[in-house]
Amino acid sequence: MMRFIDAHAHLSLNNELDKALIVALNEDEYQKLNKCNYDIALGIHPLMEEWDYEKYLADKKIKAIGEIGLDYRNEVNRDKQIALFKKQLALAEGYQKPVVVHSVAAARDTLDCLKDFEGKLYLHGYSMSGEYLKLFSENTYFGFGMYLLKEGYLKQKKCLKEVALERLLIESDYPYCERYDLEALYNYIAQIKNISISDLVKQVALNYQNYLEV
Repeated sequence: MMRFIDAHAHLSLNNELDKALIVALNEDEYQKLNKCNYDIALGIHPLMEEWDYEKYLADKKIKAIGEIGLDYRNEVNRDKQIALFKKQLALAEGYQKPVVVHSVAAARDTLDCLKDFEGKLYLHGYSMSGEYLKLFSENTYFGFGMYLLKEGYLKQKKCLKEVALERLLIESDYPYCERYDLEALYNYIAQIKNISISDLVKQVALNYQNYLEV
């Protein structure tokens, strides 16, 4: 059986997954995930309440800090978001953890916040334009998700064609997706990248491993 990696989800839902990075954004979510066998990321989402997750970062299951970043879709305190983002980036550097970045309608400020960050980055749910792909460091990975299976999303589909295979991660963002079908997503991306599904699975597994290694 083909085993797929889900590089970004919010609940563990499929025991057939070889690997998954599950994001916990509050104390309750972390406690529920603490008994699972998947990798875990902890962080403060830019649109959610702050919580003290630093006390858990010594846990070997905690592989990354995230999702953290900027979200300017609505009227928000941008200065507060930027300050919190930079604080968590400093935390990631201190604990030598890679980060999962959430960036929506905030490409320039996200890039500016990350310019001095030397760790590994995962831009989850990549939604910036193609010109930004070349502006991030070589330590950056780009995530693409279930929305690719829907009509539209032409900008993201164009970026998928442009991103290097060695910097690609595949995610569901479950349960924040209308459809969960990881196999269909891998098949779609394999067609777009003109490689076999087995080669794509191997490459994403390698990318996932390289992203988490510090």
